[in-house]
Amino acid sequence: MDHAAARLAPLLAQLVNYERTRPDRRLWDLATMRALLARPGAPAPARPDRSARAPGKEPARRPRRASPELRELRKRLEGVEKQIHALEARLAEIGEALSEPALYADGERVRAVTAERKTAEEQVRWLLDEWEQLSTALAAHE
Repeated sequence: MDHAAARLAPLLAQLVNYERTRPDRRLWDLATMRALLARPGAPAPARPDRSARAPGKEPARRPRRASPELRELRKRLEGVEKQIHALEARLAEIGEALSEPALYADGERVRAVTAERKTAEEQVRWLLDEWEQLSTALAAHE
């Protein structure tokens, strides 16, 4: 397995595990992810494929209650995602404002809008780092 695949395989496995916990916000098709991980030389998925069981032989599952820490992580992650979406929408509005030629008649207004854009971009970068840390912590918990 080449170096890039070796680095990518654990991340894909982590994404598959995360996707299992968030079916309402699925970013990737799990079948596609399994196929990527099933390549020769790639590690097996974190959980065994249960589709090979005989029909009607599924064990009874008790719903697991999420720990308070896990619920808090999910709540924080959702909050960060909402903030990121709001800032991205604001950045789109700022981009539209900056494309208007009339804005450039007032130099002070241009500087204010540009400073607002810079601040919003910095906040998005910080929130994306926060999102990554929370996602990693959530995947480790589950």
